[in-house]
Amino acid sequence: MKIEIHSNAISFHLHASEAIWLLNSFQSIQQSYTTPLESLPQKEQSFWKGSLVDPRYSDSLLKSESESLELERAEWKNQRGEIVGRWLEQFNDFNPDQEMKFKFLREEADALLQITNDRRLLLAMNHEIQEKDMHHDLEKLHQNPKAEALIEIDFLAFVQGAIIQCLEYELE
Repeated sequence: MKIEIHSNAISFHLHASEAIWLLNSFQSIQQSYTTPLESLPQKEQSFWKGSLVDPRYSDSLLKSESESLELERAEWKNQRGEIVGRWLEQFNDFNPDQEMKFKFLREEADALLQITNDRRLLLAMNHEIQEKDMHHDLEKLHQNPKAEALIEIDFLAFVQGAIIQCLEYELE
């Protein structure tokens, strides 16, 4: 991946394989964002609802705060779905035999971090990936039934690192 920083945007020049990974990640998270909550698998419903457990709150206050959290997360889900939808349009003319330029506005950098993090968390949850799984031996990864999810998680972490470097570069 090559990075180009513009006055109001950042471009990632992606190898075809990187573009395919990013496209697949965006399509998968877009499906989670746009699917009605009640139609998602139970694990994903729980993820999007969030949970609050705090013994300092009364049951009624905790219930009220939990409902507020669920509404807020539903709003995030919709907003992020719209952003990913716009980004997916950049892939309309994508040729898997060529490099691709993915461009996002600087003001969307936080959203890209959040969206890639949502995807990473959902992958980990759906594939029951724990911290110990994240420290895998690359030479033996092909033997791991979670290999594809781990590779996508690693790729998205790489994308997140690139975004953070771009934002840090701005500060210098």
